[in-house]
Amino acid sequence: MNISPLTKQTSINLHGVALKIYDCGILITGHSGVGKSDLALNLIDKGHKLIADDSVTITKHNNKLKLNSLKENFGFMHINGIGFINIANLYSKHNLIKNAPLNFIVELSQKITPDYSFSQKMSYENILGINISKFILTINNKRPLPLLIEVLTKNYIQLIKNGYNSNEEFIKNHQSKLL
Repeated sequence: MNISPLTKQTSINLHGVALKIYDCGILITGHSGVGKSDLALNLIDKGHKLIADDSVTITKHNNKLKLNSLKENFGFMHINGIGFINIANLYSKHNLIKNAPLNFIVELSQKITPDYSFSQKMSYENILGINISKFILTINNKRPLPLLIEVLTKNYIQLIKNGYNSNEEFIKNHQSKLL
C-alpha cells in the first residue's frame, strides 16, 4: 500500500473499509476474508457511520487525506454468506457518510504481532506521500474488536485533542516507583 512520497498522484483506490467513528475517519485494512466488513457492520450497528466498503478512494488535498466512497458503491456492503446489503434500508441513512478526513488506519492481522505500547513506537503507513498513524490488531474469536476499535479511537482523540497519552503516564508512574 505504500506510495512513494515523490509521486504527484492525488488519489488512490485501496482495499478496505472506511468508517467515521467518534468524528474520526478510520480505514480498516487486512487480507481478504479477515473480517473487515463484519467488524464494520458491528460498528454500524453501534451507531457509527459507513463511508465505503471494499473499495475506498483516498484523495489528497492541501497535504491532507480524505476517505471517499465510490458513487456506485455508496451505502452498500458485502457480507460473506449474505451478499450485498443496503445500510440505509437496514439501518438508517444517518449511518452513512460520503467522506471524512483520514485520521488513522487499523490493520487486522491473524499473526500475533509484537506489542509496541511500552516502547512507544508508532507505526505509520505512507499514502500519497503522507504518513498516517497505523495500529495493528491481532484478531481471534475471543477479542471484542468493535469495542477495541472504539477504545482505540477514544485514545487517539485524547492524544490528538488533549495531548494526553495514557501509555506515557503509565510508564512515568512506574518509573518513578523504580527510582
